[in-house]
Amino acid sequence: MQGAPTTASGELTLHGVSRPLVLRIDSFKCMPDHPIVKREVCGADAFGTFNRADFGVNAGLQFGFRQEVTLRIQVEAIRQD
Repeated sequence: MQGAPTTASGELTLHGVSRPLVLRIDSFKCMPDHPIVKREVCGADAFGTFNRADFGVNAGLQFGFRQEVTLRIQVEAIRQD
């Protein structure tokens, strides 16, 4: 899809700590006239990673748990007139 977004930027806040986070959008598609709802419907699949230690979250570190977390967001939206 031409002109489809490839990233989404914002801030992630955990335990009162905010850090910038960029999600990569792997898939973005819109249907202008969805056959069931008869309106435009768009969907996206985005993901990014962050380090829990950057937010002061260290639980499990002493047991070898990885600090890097993958955040995956799948969303679908229906245009409201």
